Amino acid sequence: STWEERFSFNENRMRSVGNFGMGRIPEDYPGETRGSGFVKSVGANQTISSTASPASLKGKLITFEETLKALKDEMGAHKADLNGVRSDKETLQATLEKQNQDLKMSLVNEIRRMEEDMRSHFNNQKQEHGRLQAQLNTLKNENTEMQKLIIGLQLKMTDLETQVGSGQY
Repeated sequence: STWEERFSFNENRMRSVGNFGMGRIPEDYPGETRGSGFVKSVGANQTISSTASPASLKGKLITFEETLKALKDEMGAHKADLNGVRSDKETLQATLEKQNQDLKMSLVNEIRRMEEDMRSHFNNQKQEHGRLQAQLNTLKNENTEMQKLIIGLQLKMTDLETQVGSGQY
């Protein structure tokens, strides 16, 4: 038995299903219009064999095979595009990761520098505080000494006034 005899029962089924999938797009198919997509690539690049009419099962099969080949080619192109996008994504991720690491290192270094500056300023303030505290203590001691001298002088003045008032020199 020949190939056509074994599959002749499918011809009726093909008529009932219609021509969808055989290189033609139905009127109500969403997202596609006549003359676009895979139909255009099949019609532009390949023709049906002159021995098979487009209406026969063999013609429809040839059209289907041509459509399938065109779809495979288109799928290959999309896969290549996808691989390119993946490659770009990986390159971008590597670049962003490097920039992130560089930024992190520069921020860590900046924070360390700022911490060292703060410690330096803190130590300077601490030393200045110690120096001012020593000056304050010196001034307090001098003030205390001056107060004692003033009190001592006031007592001498009081004694002198008492002596001058009593006539004893």
